[in-house]
Order: sequence, then C-alpha cells, then structure tokens
Amino acid sequence: MSNIEKIKEILKKEYNENCTKISELSEKIRIIEKNDFETKSTIALLFSMLSWLAITFLLPTIIKTGIIPINLISPLSVVVPAFIGITGETLLTKKSNAKKEIKALSKSKSQKEIIAELTRYEIEREKLTSLNKVLEKAYDNLESKQNSFNLLSNEYNIVEKESDSKSVEELNLNIEKITEILDQKKKKIDIITTKSVLQEKFWRIRDRVQKVIDIITIFMLGGSGFMMVYDMPIIAINNLGNNIQLQTSILGILAPFGIGGLVCGGYSLKRIKDCIYAFRNVNKELGQEALSEEIKRKTYNNDIERFDIELENLINDACMIKLQLESERQKLDNASQISQTKSVYDELVHDKETFIGEEPQLNEQLLESPLMQEVQGPRLVKTKTSQNGKSSN
Repeated sequence: MSNIEKIKEILKKEYNENCTKISELSEKIRIIEKNDFETKSTIALLFSMLSWLAITFLLPTIIKTGIIPINLISPLSVVVPAFIGITGETLLTKKSNAKKEIKALSKSKSQKEIIAELTRYEIEREKLTSLNKVLEKAYDNLESKQNSFNLLSNEYNIVEKESDSKSVEELNLNIEKITEILDQKKKKIDIITTKSVLQEKFWRIRDRVQKVIDIITIFMLGGSGFMMVYDMPIIAINNLGNNIQLQTSILGILAPFGIGGLVCGGYSLKRIKDCIYAFRNVNKELGQEALSEEIKRKTYNNDIERFDIELENLINDACMIKLQLESERQKLDNASQISQTKSVYDELVHDKETFIGEEPQLNEQLLESPLMQEVQGPRLVKTKTSQNGKSSN
C-alpha cells in the first residue's frame, strides 16, 4: 500500500470516528429539544387548536341542544381546548418515554440551564463538523494528487529514488513541531466555531433594539391569537341566524387581547432572560476571546461580526498542516522499518560461520525487498519512444 493510500485510510478512520461522535451529540440535542418547554407548548397548542376547531364547527349543534349556556361558550372554547392540549401533550410525552430519556441524559432543572446545556452540545457538534471539514479537504487534496499522478504515469515511467536522509530523531522532532502547530490551529478553530455558534444562536438577545422588537411582536401576536380564539365563537353565534345575538362591549373584545398579550409578552421576556443567562454562562468559557454581551444593530447588519471567513481560512491551513503531519509520520514509519531491516541484515552478515560468501546476495535481496521499494519516493522519467511508437531500449 502506497503512502498516499495509507494517509487516506487514516483520514477516513478519523472522519468516521468524528461522525459517530456527531451522531451521539445530535441524539442528545434531539432529546433535550424534545423536552424543551417551547416544544411541549407547540405540541399542546396543536392539540388545542384541533379541538377548538372541532368545537367551533359543532357550535350549531351545541346551541340547538342547549346543554351549555350560551354565555359560557366563549370561556369554555378556551378552557376545554387548553385542557385537551395539555392532556394530549402529557400522554404523548409519557408514551415516548421523553422524561426517562432526559433524566438519564441531563441534570438541568431550570429552563435557563437546559438552554445552556443544549448550546454546549451544539458547540461540540459544530467543532467536530469543522474538524471533519479539515479531513475532507485533506482527503480531496490527496485524491487530486493521486489522480494527477495516475494520468502522468501514462506518459512517464515511474522510477524509484532514494528516500529522504532524515534520521528517526529528526523525523520525530519534525512531527512534534508540526503536531504542536496543528494543535494550535485546532484550538483556534474551536474558538472561532464557538463564537460562530454563540453569534448565530444569541444575536437577537444581544441586540438591544431586536429584543424590544421581539417582545412587542410576540405581545401583538399572542394578544391577537387569544382574542380570535375567545371572540370567534361569539361572532359565529351572532351569524348563525337563530335570532340569538350576544351583546359584546369593546372591553369584552379587547380584554382577551390584553390577557393574551401579557401572557405571551411575559413569557418572551422570561425567555430572553434565560437566553442571556445561557449566553453568559457559555461565553465566559472563552476567557479573553469572549464576545461582547451587546452588539449594535449596525454592527450585525454590516457583518462586522463574521466568523465564517476566518473559520474557512483556518480550515484550509489546518488541512495542509494535517497532510504534512501524516506525511512525516509515514516517513518515520518507513524509516523505522528500514532501520529494523538493516539491523537484521547486519546481524546476518556478521555471522561468518553461517553466511560466509552470502553478503552480496543478501544485499541484493534487501534492496529488492518490497519494504525498501516502498520507502523510496517516486520520481518521473520521460518515456523514450522511437518513431514507430515503440519504446526504445
């Protein structure tokens, strides 16, 4: 197996190991997200809306039967769907064993701790993804090099040249230096990846203007949604044509808007505080590289806080360093094997009683051995051809 093939196998092995770790982290993220309050609320809201639609559709029948006082229809159209939504979400969570999974995985109690833990898993996953990008680029470079070599081999004869004269000690020293450089690059990649995740995940709560916009938007949406849910049955009853008219006041219409707006706006404010806690908790781990807690809106829109370009440059640098490191390791491996082979040969030629007169033969066998041929690097010699197209001797 050639050195290129050996390095490719090493890269593939590291890549697959990282993929396994990424899958494990993705599963942890899925479990945490499944037990997140917002996920549970969304499921409960879905069940609630389905039951609310069913109640609204059955309003004519309900009114005709008279089993429910008309004045209680609006309150019940909120309470009953909410109860069904919470019950449905609870049963679904119980059936999926979500609580057991989260207890086995996480010790976080509050929502802010869950957000911080989720962020750490996402950062670790992105770090591994960045490292896999390094391995992918290194593998592609080797593929390109091998393909070019194969194309050239049709025109050139491959003649082996003598291997590098570096000693095992020199190769070990080079490997140590290159490993140190690569580790520094990896640390920098980890830092920039962490910054990138934090910037992408928390830029809204770091932007003072955006925080206000989000709170107002959620207040309006929550108020409008709750007002529609509460007042829609009243509107439907008044339009049924059964000579039934429910009297409503402006206060009666706007009250649901205020209640819904306050509930949703209050939750939005709490969510922002939880995210700020999570951001600070993870961001402080960067030390001097930590991001600022607030950014100006102009800064974000002008893409001053961009880490993708810097990360791409670091990945390219790490790719070349990784290839150089693996190349030096192959040289060391080959040099070590050659040293061992020469040691065996020296022992044999000094055993005069057994190997008198066989030194030249052993020398030829050693030079022609696959091991000696493998450690010698390739060089290309132009194939000479005669005019009739046949190779000349």
